Amino acid sequence: MKNIISIIITHWSQNEFRSETMRKCLNSVIATTKHLPVEIIVVDNGSNLEDSRFLLDLVQEKKIQFYVRNSENLYFGFARNLGFDISCGNYLVFSDNDIEYKDGWLDKGLAILEANPDKKLAWTPLRTDRQHRHLNYWRGELEFEGTKYLLNTRAGSNSWLIRRKDFEEIGKFRNHQTAGSYWQDNFVNKGYVMTTMENPLAEDLGFKKGYNLHLKPELKRSFANGEYIVINN
Repeated sequence: MKNIISIIITHWSQNEFRSETMRKCLNSVIATTKHLPVEIIVVDNGSNLEDSRFLLDLVQEKKIQFYVRNSENLYFGFARNLGFDISCGNYLVFSDNDIEYKDGWLDKGLAILEANPDKKLAWTPLRTDRQHRHLNYWRGELEFEGTKYLLNTRAGSNSWLIRRKDFEEIGKFRNHQTAGSYWQDNFVNKGYVMTTMENPLAEDLGFKKGYNLHLKPELKRSFANGEYIVINN
């Protein structure tokens, strides 16, 4: 049986720049994976209507397989869990909406994981700057086809590939504004490491603009009668 790969992309268009990067991200994913058995799942945390029309057109053209839109921003941990719940792949890619992918990125990641079935590995097509990662996060090297890949416990959180069974062992994301940090803690505690690239096969477009690290929204789910529940935990 072929390996099916579920590519789960979370979108939130808080500004025009993010809408632009989402289009670049989706177009690059579609162009670089059309030869592989992939399903592309986009979970939208309440974008503008122009973005929704763009994504629905991709569904209509069968370029992406699933598009789920939330009425409000439930943050990326909740969105990633939604994508996981409807996915069927035995490999999973989790991606933010600002990553532009290069030819061969997914082929390389699959080859590395398939060559190391007994190792607790995930893989990111992004480069991790050693100067901006604490020395305690590095865990040696992995050699594959004559190339050495650096292993890190805190890298690649905005774009990474993992086996489904390994994700299930680590567990889903918490519904929290720092869901990624909590999940990464579980990743480390279960003994996993991230395989990183010195010659990256993807580019983080959003990093050029920086991130709002002080944004701490109240995550809530609204109901038809106007009531809501807070889902932070």
